[in-house]
Amino acid sequence: MFNLTLDERDRRWKKVRDAMEKRGLECLVIWGSYGRFRHFGANLKYLSNISAEGYLVFPLKEDPTLVLFIARRTPQPGW
Repeated sequence: MFNLTLDERDRRWKKVRDAMEKRGLECLVIWGSYGRFRHFGANLKYLSNISAEGYLVFPLKEDPTLVLFIARRTPQPGW
C-alpha cells in the first residue's frame, strides 16, 4: 500500500465535496468490496486509503465514518 499524505487526502476530499455541493448532495454512502477482480473497492480506497470491505459515510461538511465488515488484527495505515 502506498502511504498518502494528508495533503493528498485533503485534495481528494475537496474534489469530491466540490462535486457534491455542485449537485446538491449532503452525503454519500460509498460501498467497497473485494469482488471478483478486487476492483469494487476503488472508490472506498480513494477516499479512505484503506483496502477493505465496508461502507464509508461521507458527509458534505463533517468527518466521514468508515464501517468495515471484518476486524483486522493489524491495523492498516490510513488517514
